[in-house]
Amino acid sequence: MDGIGVRNYMNDPNSLNAVHPAKAGLNTTMGAMGTYGGTLMAIPSTLYFGIDLFYTKSGGGWIGLGIDQERLYRENKAINPNYQAFPGALKQ
Repeated sequence: MDGIGVRNYMNDPNSLNAVHPAKAGLNTTMGAMGTYGGTLMAIPSTLYFGIDLFYTKSGGGWIGLGIDQERLYRENKAINPNYQAFPGALKQ
């Protein structure tokens, strides 16, 4: 399906059915990892495709997740200026 999406991208990059060639390559890599990488590689592959498929807020997929996380971070920072998403990870 990504092959058809890449062809659509070459004809019209703004099409709703277009898939950027880099995205198609990432999808192929993650699919191969999940298929041939054993149980250990199936976990990140499942996570990748799960977020990509089921996260529908703010445009969807990983981009939508990033947008929502950034918004959440800014809202929390407005309430508590010392807020850290991962406490202890960044020392000030």
